[in-house]
Amino acid sequence: MAITSQNHKGREAFQKLMTWIVVFVCFIPSIFVGLTGLDRPYDAIPDQDMLWLSEALRLTRGVAPSYADHPGFFWSLIYKLNMYIFATCSNLTLVDNLGRILPENIDDLIRIARVENALLCGFCASLMYPLSRALRIRSFFSIIVALTTAFSSAVLVSVSEIRHEIISVIFMQLFILLVGLSSALKKKYLKFSLVLVGVLFFFMGALSKQQVLICSPLIFLSTLSISNFHVLLSTIRSNLGLSYVSRLMLLLLASIPWLISAVPAINLNYLIINLPFWIFINTGLALCVFFSLGLSGRGNLFFSLIFVGLLEIITFKLSIPSLWRQGVTGFPSWMLNFAFPDWIFHHINDDVAASGVVEGFYFYIQNLFKPFILSAIALLCIGTSSLFFLITNLDLSDLFSNATKKAIYVSWILILMIIFACSLRITSRYEIYFFTPLIITAMLCIEYWLRFSTAGLKNGLKAVLGFCSLILIMSASIRSGLNSFNLSVFVNQEQPRFFVCAPQHMDKSMQLTSAGRCEGFEITSLRKNHFDNWNGPQ
Repeated sequence: MAITSQNHKGREAFQKLMTWIVVFVCFIPSIFVGLTGLDRPYDAIPDQDMLWLSEALRLTRGVAPSYADHPGFFWSLIYKLNMYIFATCSNLTLVDNLGRILPENIDDLIRIARVENALLCGFCASLMYPLSRALRIRSFFSIIVALTTAFSSAVLVSVSEIRHEIISVIFMQLFILLVGLSSALKKKYLKFSLVLVGVLFFFMGALSKQQVLICSPLIFLSTLSISNFHVLLSTIRSNLGLSYVSRLMLLLLASIPWLISAVPAINLNYLIINLPFWIFINTGLALCVFFSLGLSGRGNLFFSLIFVGLLEIITFKLSIPSLWRQGVTGFPSWMLNFAFPDWIFHHINDDVAASGVVEGFYFYIQNLFKPFILSAIALLCIGTSSLFFLITNLDLSDLFSNATKKAIYVSWILILMIIFACSLRITSRYEIYFFTPLIITAMLCIEYWLRFSTAGLKNGLKAVLGFCSLILIMSASIRSGLNSFNLSVFVNQEQPRFFVCAPQHMDKSMQLTSAGRCEGFEITSLRKNHFDNWNGPQ
């Protein structure tokens, strides 16, 4: 017994050591890329390095932000914090009497942000290990997931450009871990605290980059899967017989937070497109809260919706400038306003309208997998098999039988839908949105393939899914391995110079920078004086 106990402790110690080694290694590629591009001029990547600086300067002088496409709240606040710390520690004056930032200080501020961004990219990759373990993927497989992600273009393209795709994913990873793992805690106050912070992280992810919300079905599915899935299913079964009054109450409680937060920017399109989406978001968040806290009964389900709704209203309506709020509550119609025109513009003369989707699929798979053809075939086979399984097992009277298996098939369909959505506006920065769930789902399929067995046709589908998932894991690992020999290629040395004159960072505080020499700077910056301290553009 003593020997067995010692072996068990030794195994645990080794596993902890391996965990820390994996976490350390996950930071290496991002730090290397970040340091390689550290000494670029401050205006080498004006979109969006200079943008967050101008937004932070606006916040510092008590003026509302002027940019809400993302909405990009994280880097605006971090730049503001960096300026405060830098000025305090160095005892330097960052701006002149007119509120214009002094050029000699910009290089240092941008370098600080570049280092922070590189560390955050490494942090995103390292979180893939505890996330995989929480989803019950064995340790060795979780190491493969984390390292493959760390050396993938999905992470590395974000290192040398200070943007919010990677930030939004980090917040969602933390949401899944905090809310999902809180279900195992016994102390109620600690459980509630983690759920509270987790839900706030979800909203912060949306405020960083609204596009991350297209991943919300997978986020909720992952969170609920980490919780006790069997208890979840039995509870849902027992609550399916909701009365019409109870269903109406649930619908209202899921709708009201968005309606309050979105006012006054509500029109017919928002009600048709955005309201159903936010009903789904609020219901999904409430279910995660409900099961993570170990609640039961319809009354507690109503409580969970009220809890989520209050946090949503406090976060979006009461705590942030109006322009940031509009950038989130306007989703998904806001995103579609940018994505569809861009897609149509690039494919207006194409004979086949779907060519843009094919182009996006080719672009993304080629960047992330090697060999491309084998990976593309494997992914298409997985999509076809998943669709076939769900269609042939579409029995609403027995919706929750084989729920784990169905969840995996549903995940694949959702991943393909995210790839389609990202193909409407093709950019390598969006790879992080589908690659992280793809690599985890593929590894879950291999786990499922190894652990369970069925018979007949279902066994054949399982074999197809497992074999194709193995191909995807191997081809992604090969591509990431090849990337490790050429990390410097991920440094974006310089954007076209016309980006310096982009109107988004033309604020009067930037007059002494290279943007201040652009034609039309005075007129464009004067327009932003019409933004008040809270409500944004008038």
